[in-house]
Amino acid sequence: SYGKVEKRERGFGSNKYIERTKRRFYPAVPLDNYKYLELFPNSDLGNFMYMDFKRQYIKDIGSNMLKGTYEIGMVFWFDFTDIYGSDSEIKTKENVKYEVLSAIKNYSWKNLKIKILGFQDRVEDIYNGYFYEELEEQSYMRPYGGFRLNIEVETSTFCI
Repeated sequence: SYGKVEKRERGFGSNKYIERTKRRFYPAVPLDNYKYLELFPNSDLGNFMYMDFKRQYIKDIGSNMLKGTYEIGMVFWFDFTDIYGSDSEIKTKENVKYEVLSAIKNYSWKNLKIKILGFQDRVEDIYNGYFYEELEEQSYMRPYGGFRLNIEVETSTFCI
């Protein structure tokens, strides 16, 4: 898991005069020396997951307590063969989704309430807001798969 991604821009820098439709954004996580790892599926990354934070709502700022809600897209990319081995040909994305939901349900979440909003399977929905057009078509064809799980997380955090 790569955790929370940043929305980075490729090629044009931050030129505000470039038309919005021509700007190329991609999801990335910071590495050392001010470099970023682009999180589009490829054979070098293997199976991975990251969280794409869409919105944050602050509900209350009390004495040493911050209460808020986050809308998060959990993006998963995987190779069925890595996960299921010889059974990979009979398994589907629904099997992987079930395993993800089971893991979320069975984990002990302290100070968090998680609401499942739904899954998205189409590449344009998985990478909504990013320039995914350069993705190789085989990146999201068997034996590879991907989906986005949209969740809402409510949290209470102590502020010191």
